[in-house]
Amino acid sequence: MGQTTEHTNIAWHPAFIGAASFDFRKERDQFQLISEHNLSKEPLRIDLLVLKMDAGFQSTNDIARIFRKHNIIEYKSPDDGLTIDDLYKTLSYAYLYKGTADKINEIPASELSVSLFRERFPKKMVSLLREEGAKVIKTASGIYEVTDLKPLPLQIIVTKELDQAAHTGLRLLSRNATDEDIVTFLEQLKTTDHPGDLANGDAILQASIAANLLTYDNLRRRDNKVCEALKYLMQDQLDLANENGIKEGIKEGELKTQQKIALKM
Repeated sequence: MGQTTEHTNIAWHPAFIGAASFDFRKERDQFQLISEHNLSKEPLRIDLLVLKMDAGFQSTNDIARIFRKHNIIEYKSPDDGLTIDDLYKTLSYAYLYKGTADKINEIPASELSVSLFRERFPKKMVSLLREEGAKVIKTASGIYEVTDLKPLPLQIIVTKELDQAAHTGLRLLSRNATDEDIVTFLEQLKTTDHPGDLANGDAILQASIAANLLTYDNLRRRDNKVCEALKYLMQDQLDLANENGIKEGIKEGELKTQQKIALKM
């Protein structure tokens, strides 16, 4: 859609943490989400560690269906690929997380799970997994369980395929956000006054608006229901876009002046 330039710096990972937190808002007391959990003194970090507070709790969130006590999450932004090596690296993070506990077998392997999130289905990676003898089974919209590969429960979450009503925050982490996803998310955000939900919603929208400025701007102009909310939320982004446009114009003018001077010389 040509929404942004390829050099736009979008904070996808904070937005993903916000989207994951918003996704689990109805069960916020049952999960502890820890962003960028350090695995060692070196910069080895898990994107998101989700701790299940009650091992016997049965979540109604389909993403958490395979969750155990300790759940390792790897997130790939819309600008990143997801390769077979990324999958094995994430599995190694899970084993390293287990191995760096304070006590021997403090974290049993039976209490671990691994999830990889990406906007698009990783066809090449899944093909290689199947060549290795793994089974990749779709268990719900956008959720693919990988079996017969490793002893840990493993799943691939394709965010653009997720159920809209249940996971609209995750679906918005895209450079191709739809009007329907935006409106659905704003409607859900209006139903909560929890400070954490509002902060997470802001993180999601900051990234989504930056990646889909034209879509949001057009929706703001067309739909009176969301006009005021988007006008407020988008003001900073619109100001920045205008400022960048002015700067580009100045640079272009300076370049033309320099070229004229060079010709005269």
